[in-house]
Amino acid sequence: MLPPPPAADGLSASLDELKAVLGDIVADPARYRIRQELHAPLRDAWSAVQEAFDDAAQFLAEVPEHDLAAVGLAGSELELKLAGFGLALGDLQAARGFGMRGIVKALKKFLAWADVCLDSLAKLLNQADRIAEVKDAIGAAIPDEDEFPEDDAD
Repeated sequence: MLPPPPAADGLSASLDELKAVLGDIVADPARYRIRQELHAPLRDAWSAVQEAFDDAAQFLAEVPEHDLAAVGLAGSELELKLAGFGLALGDLQAARGFGMRGIVKALKKFLAWADVCLDSLAKLLNQADRIAEVKDAIGAAIPDEDEFPEDDAD
């Protein structure tokens, strides 16, 4: 098998980062003030979507670069998406020392950039829609940052 195209490497790494961030939230939903009634359904949905992450990784290892380019996942379009995603991830990591209000604000931006990548990927791979839907549900379950006190420690 040929090595994956460079575009696929960046997308694959971004999916790994998204998976890690979402996994942290699902592992400790109370920290993000997710209502107790949603804890079990979130865990179940998260468990079910793991297959979609695996399928996406396999797909990216095999997809031709021209297919990625056709949906904006190569060249300057991909560079923009990955740069925005990477900056949002960096902001999220930096916010971890500044309390939950800052974390949630940065998390919402991170999830928005994840949407930009997943929307394009979903044009080639239906499993990306499954990932996006669970990501959206997790994001919707987290209250807005203004519902966290400013001095709420991380």
